[in-house]
Amino acid sequence: MPSGTNQFNVSLREFAHDIKRNFHSGIPAQPEDQLKPGVQAVLKAAAPKIETRTEVHTPDVEGRPDIGVNSNRLLCGYVELKAPGKGARPQRFTGADKKQWEKFKAHPNLIYTDGNEWALYRSGKPWPEDNPAFVQFSGDITTDGKGAISDGEAQKLHELLIAFFNWQPIVPRNAPQLAEMLAPLCRLARADVLRAIPKWFWKKQWREADTQLFQN
Repeated sequence: MPSGTNQFNVSLREFAHDIKRNFHSGIPAQPEDQLKPGVQAVLKAAAPKIETRTEVHTPDVEGRPDIGVNSNRLLCGYVELKAPGKGARPQRFTGADKKQWEKFKAHPNLIYTDGNEWALYRSGKPWPEDNPAFVQFSGDITTDGKGAISDGEAQKLHELLIAFFNWQPIVPRNAPQLAEMLAPLCRLARADVLRAIPKWFWKKQWREADTQLFQN
């Protein structure tokens, strides 16, 4: 039974093989949903002790990225999936994907991937800042399967994932640092709360405010 990086390489190529098969099955499905089980398996192959969970998305609340990752029973980060071909570089996104990035970039430890490209972001900045480690497979897993990934590319992805799992939160040393750290996360939570409040509630508040205004 292969172990360590060898097991990771095997799992990564199995993921690519399954994605190719799924995309040619003719069964309609969301591209991101087809990536979820395989990406979770790749994460587990890189670090068997981590735990993953998929997030449920609703129309009114954009929620969290697609996969949450726990290390030592503590949340260490998220993985956001994109349809193959979209890439993992938010500066190239448009429309809903760009809007979503403006929200998700507040997360301190976040991986973006479309299956073919992988990138790690920390508070909106690619990691490491001096030389971002974008991992781009030489082929396309939806058409090339196992052949899309070289040994060198698999090794680079393994290193990126280990860095993701080993993230340590930065402990603020004073009140200004704490405020700076919490501000983007508070904005993220505020946006979800506002989306979750039904429209009838706001209409009721406006009617009551109008009534009080005219009474005064």
